[in-house]
Amino acid sequence: MDKCQLRTVERDFSSIVDGIREYDWNEEDLRCWVVVWYKSATDYWALTPTSEDALRDADPSWEASTDEGDPSAFYIASRSDSSTNKTGKLVLGFDVIPDTTTTGGYPKAVAYCTRHTAITGDTQIPYVLLDEMYFVYDMCEQWALESGDDRALQKWRTYRKEQESAQIEHVKNISANSEETRILPPASAFSTSIT
Repeated sequence: MDKCQLRTVERDFSSIVDGIREYDWNEEDLRCWVVVWYKSATDYWALTPTSEDALRDADPSWEASTDEGDPSAFYIASRSDSSTNKTGKLVLGFDVIPDTTTTGGYPKAVAYCTRHTAITGDTQIPYVLLDEMYFVYDMCEQWALESGDDRALQKWRTYRKEQESAQIEHVKNISANSEETRILPPASAFSTSIT
C-alpha cells in the first residue's frame, strides 16, 4: 500500500579512495539536505553545498586541479556512465579531492536525503508529512459516515480536504522534481486513494 513514498534517510559514502573526487549517487535519493564529512568518529564537519558552476566561476581551471586534502564542499552533477550505451547518472563530488582512502570506516561522508521508496502496508507514517491531522480528520470522517451523521460528515470531510491539499503541496515541494504524490488513509478497509 502506498502512503507517501518519501523518507528522510542517511546515505553513507564509506568507500572513499585517495585521489577520487566523484562517487555514484543513488538516484532514489531525490534531494540532498546536507553532507557531513567524518574524518574520524570524533572529528567531523558539514560540507558546504556548491555547484560545478560556482566552482568554475571561482577558478576556471577548477576541474583540472589535483589539490587534495580534507573536503570542505560538495556538489551533485550529471555524468555519462562508462557503458557502451552511455546512459546518464548522477555523482556526488567533493572539493577538495579527498587525500585518504577509507580504512576502519573513516573517512566517510554521510548524506542526509529525501528518498523515494516503495512502502508496504506496515510502514509507519513518514516523518516528512507536516503532521498527523490529515489522518485524524479522515478517521473522524469515516466514523461520521458509519454513524450516519451527515452534518459531522461534511465538517470532517472539509477539514480532511484542507489538510490533504496542504500535505500534498508540502510533499511535492520536498520532491526535487515535484512529482505527483499519493497520500492514503491509514491501512484498513478504506479504499479511496487521494491523488
